[in-house]
Amino acid sequence: MYKNNMIQNNNCQLKTIYTMKKLLIIVVFSMLMPVSLIAQEEQKDDVPYWYVASHKIPWDRVDSLRKMVKKYTVPIVAESKKSGRILDYNLLIHHTGDEYNVVIMIKYPSWAAMGEGPGFMTAFKALVPEKEKQDEIMAAFMWIYDGYIHKDNIYVDGMHNP
Repeated sequence: MYKNNMIQNNNCQLKTIYTMKKLLIIVVFSMLMPVSLIAQEEQKDDVPYWYVASHKIPWDRVDSLRKMVKKYTVPIVAESKKSGRILDYNLLIHHTGDEYNVVIMIKYPSWAAMGEGPGFMTAFKALVPEKEKQDEIMAAFMWIYDGYIHKDNIYVDGMHNP
């Protein structure tokens, strides 16, 4: 009899624990649900977004990247800014800190504009119409980036957006 009562008490306790776990999961999920809905809603607003790509590039290639960006990317960025496809572009070179030594930041006017892309290829083809030269430039950029680790992130401006 004592053994049966213990088994029944254990079963009751297990059921209570199981029920409490289910309730906890439901409560946590319901608390997170509005946050995810808000995050999805924010993507529909026309607020600027920063696309940030951080790269690990060998130091002996960073100077080549800097020269390529000045020669080819800067005029392409100017065209993309004129068309309104991007608002800003920055190339940051590592000084101290993390192991990612090159950061590229592109500011888009909205989530939709980011989905459309910066229009770099259209501007690139207009500025460098010869296919052979385009291939040569793309190969040089690929030599700099190819096979090295990078990570991408998207941010909103926390200082100027509600």
